Amino acid sequence: SADCPYFAKVELLADNLAKNLPSFKLHKIVRTANDWPDWSRHCCRERGWRHQRSPIIWRELVNQGGKGVLIGGANEFQEFAKGERKLPWC
Repeated sequence: SADCPYFAKVELLADNLAKNLPSFKLHKIVRTANDWPDWSRHCCRERGWRHQRSPIIWRELVNQGGKGVLIGGANEFQEFAKGERKLPWC
């Protein structure tokens, strides 16, 4: 949700990763606080995930299609980012 402080924190991290890792692509979907509950329920139901709090972060394998893989929220994304920087293809 646009007013979520955790969204702002991971947005800065994601922007930094996208700037410094050529293979890291980023797409942001921002919803207002009013739109967030319905949108997040629909997003999770459509993909078969269970996640309630902002932000929702997932990884999509663009060349393979599919629903994507849920990473989680802000804490899970920070852990993911630590590992992403260590991958040999980055």
